[in-house]
Amino acid sequence: MNKTVKLSDSVYHMYESNGVYCTLIIGSEKALLVDSGFGCSDLPERVSTLTDKPLMVLNTHGHFDHIQANSFFSSVLIHKDDVPLLSKNNSILYKLAFYLLYLSKSSNADKKRYLKTITLRKPKIAYIQDGDVIDLGTIAITVVGTPGHTKGSVCLLDPVNHFVYSGDTVSNHVWICLKESMSVQTYMESLEKLLPLMDDSYQIVSAHSDVPLRTVVIGNMIRCCGNIDVRKSTAYIHPFCKKSFLYCEGLEPLMAQYGVRSFEELFDKIDIIDKDVFRNGEFVSVVYRKDKLR
Repeated sequence: MNKTVKLSDSVYHMYESNGVYCTLIIGSEKALLVDSGFGCSDLPERVSTLTDKPLMVLNTHGHFDHIQANSFFSSVLIHKDDVPLLSKNNSILYKLAFYLLYLSKSSNADKKRYLKTITLRKPKIAYIQDGDVIDLGTIAITVVGTPGHTKGSVCLLDPVNHFVYSGDTVSNHVWICLKESMSVQTYMESLEKLLPLMDDSYQIVSAHSDVPLRTVVIGNMIRCCGNIDVRKSTAYIHPFCKKSFLYCEGLEPLMAQYGVRSFEELFDKIDIIDKDVFRNGEFVSVVYRKDKLR
């Protein structure tokens, strides 16, 4: 599925594969691709149909579902604190593990494309840091360091289109439970730093949402993290989230309107739930480990 959502005359939100979106921002002189996904779609070809301007690629963080198609490009930008994570997820062992775990039911074309990421040369790595400005011509993108989900996570502030490109830092469902995750407090501080940089005209373009989110999601996520109660949390079962718990807010209205009785049922009924529920942050959740609360 090569779905592309045109968010503005210069911003395209492109579905890559396996629930991941990459975002293309086109300035008057250069273009910027935010994240590269799993590597199952022909991103270079898709980008070329939208722009012929010189292209930069930036990873919001080093997780495998955001960096696999880096191999199709000559260089990438990433915060130096996530370079070790990028290197680990780019290793042949991890690539094969992801292939077996995520692509068992994918098409042969997707599998073939993904396997090419193993054989291609690794791109050159350039560092970004908090406060850097990436000048695309008519659009100047500011890098905002937002450690939490990972140590080197960043968001990108676009004052021309009034978007924040958030990777996995801002969404309705955030993981602060991985070995490379920072504490919940550090994550909250990152959100508190990000929120004053925008007004209500901004929208958040998340890597796992087809619709932009409103800024209220950030405030609601801050509140959710601050309210975490182990007694009101449930065990979160996922291969990557050992000894983790889920705390969510906003499930009760979904129970009344859609009969959603649990987080798992929310995903089963995701297609019938009004997207404004997520766009407005009416439901938010965080996956955490107890040691991340300290």
